[in-house]
Amino acid sequence: MRDDNDDDNDVDVGWDENTDREGTVALKPVGVHHVSVNVGDVDAALDFYVGTLGLVPRTDRPELGFPGAWLDAGDQQVHLIGGRVPTHEGQH
Repeated sequence: MRDDNDDDNDVDVGWDENTDREGTVALKPVGVHHVSVNVGDVDAALDFYVGTLGLVPRTDRPELGFPGAWLDAGDQQVHLIGGRVPTHEGQH
C-alpha cells in the first residue's frame, strides 16, 4: 500500500492493495518476514537448520533473556527460540 498524501514521499508498507466491485479495499500480504520455532536444544537445531538445510546465521540478534538464534532463509528469517516445546497443540 502506498501513502497517497504526498507523491514525493511514497512509503511501501509491504502490502498489495486490491479494490473489489463494491469499492472495498482488500489488503493482500506479499510475504512473511519471519517465523519462530520453539526448540528444546538450540545447538542441535542450529546443526539441522544451518548444517543440513543451509540457512545462514544472523549476527544481529539482541540479548532477549532466553537462548535462541536468528537465521536467514533467503529473504525470510527463521527465529529459533530455546525453551519448552509445546506438545500436542497442532505444531508441525
